[in-house]
Amino acid sequence: MFNAPLIFSTVFSIIKPFMDPIIAAKIDVYSGVPTKKLLALMPAEVLPQEYGGRGTADFPQVAIADA
Repeated sequence: MFNAPLIFSTVFSIIKPFMDPIIAAKIDVYSGVPTKKLLALMPAEVLPQEYGGRGTADFPQVAIADA
């Protein structure tokens, strides 16, 4: 997860030691955008420009309705 709010990363760091170690090892939380990590996982042409790549595909913006 990236662009996580500070409260989420703080709470996750408290909860992580109680998680199954195999599951916890698969989850990374970043407060910003880890461009180098993302580029190691996918080509720059696929990664959107707003995250440091060269991808130009438009992604629909989803509005979250008030509950």
